[in-house]
Amino acid sequence: MSGRTHPVFSLRTAALLERRKTQPHPKVRRGAFYPWFENCIGALDETHIRLQVSGDSNLNFIGRHMVPTFNVLAVVDLDCRFIFVCSGRPGSMHDYSILQQALVHYHDHFPHPPQDKFYLVDSAYANSPGFLAPYRNTRYHLQQFQHGHLPETMEELFNYRHAQLRCSVERTFGQLKNKFRILKSISNYGLHTSNRIVVACMALHDFIKDNGGDTGGDWTQTSIHAGNNDDCIQPDLPDLMQEAAIEGDQGYMDRLRDMIAASMASYFGIPLHP
Repeated sequence: MSGRTHPVFSLRTAALLERRKTQPHPKVRRGAFYPWFENCIGALDETHIRLQVSGDSNLNFIGRHMVPTFNVLAVVDLDCRFIFVCSGRPGSMHDYSILQQALVHYHDHFPHPPQDKFYLVDSAYANSPGFLAPYRNTRYHLQQFQHGHLPETMEELFNYRHAQLRCSVERTFGQLKNKFRILKSISNYGLHTSNRIVVACMALHDFIKDNGGDTGGDWTQTSIHAGNNDDCIQPDLPDLMQEAAIEGDQGYMDRLRDMIAASMASYFGIPLHP
């Protein structure tokens, strides 16, 4: 491995995506998430790992908490497994820039979602083909909906459901760091060795999952009950995505998001507009 970035699990990821082209994941094939998020196949996010560097290069690694870190970009499936990792970019780099570099430099390794599928990303990323982001300037984090503060608009309801699903990536990072405490104290090993440690821990995490390790329970449970929505009219999401892809329309993910939000709001009796 090089000391810069390390995409992994590309062969396994291709097989995983192939299996899910026609079959929604069990966690999105029910209640509160179905049919609106049936085409979600995972989530993407970054975490920061402390790093000890010296000299002028130290400034490039100073992140948001004013300490030197390096970025770990990961794609996580809905079973809380790492299916792609790009590790080693300076902590000062913006999340979206790191994703764009990964898509360019590791195009053949990145687990690009099939045309009618998407990953969930947070508001630091653009709402672009294959990456569904929440509405900005709208309540998003789950704690903002606690203590009776339920969604009041279609945008808030979309963000709430989006956040519930996207917590898979945060949960997986949390499981990784709790399981392998070395990740909290690897700053003395240098960037090259630290990268190798991160990737090795991710591989071990997936190995444990694949062999019956802790599952962490059902993280998709919600306080807003969906009831039985078998009679709900399913949005024609794949047709919209295919049409937009053919036309090269970069705004179709915005329309897809609006359509999902409006359909959910209508079903749950939430006003489409304040």
